[in-house]
Amino acid sequence: MRFKFLFTVVLVIAVASLSFAAKVTLRYGLWGQEQYEGVLKQIELFEKLNPDIKVEVELVPWGQYWTKLQTMIASGECWDVFWMNIFLGDFADRGAILELTPLIELDKVDLSPYSPVSLELGKWKGKFTSYPETSTR
Repeated sequence: MRFKFLFTVVLVIAVASLSFAAKVTLRYGLWGQEQYEGVLKQIELFEKLNPDIKVEVELVPWGQYWTKLQTMIASGECWDVFWMNIFLGDFADRGAILELTPLIELDKVDLSPYSPVSLELGKWKGKFTSYPETSTR
């Protein structure tokens, strides 16, 4: 599975575009009990570096995750950031995932720290839907 889509570019863009705003809360959905503590540590560091952003985490068991995600998307009340895997294309084709290429270009996001292979994992039909949480530097 592609667990490295942990923090999508949505989170990065949210940080960049909301840096001037008041306190912001981002909702984060994931499965994977075995990685939960590590995710919490990453979020703790993220919040320390970005004190105006609070991340609320919701851990959902794998067997319920996809149904919950689909229901949330259909209701218009989905997490801001969520884990994705091989179902990425299905969700992207239905317009349920933000196409990030124009935002990356607009904000001139430096993608050079990321390996080309990692960046390709974040694309669907040649367009970015996410990118890796960590760089090669």
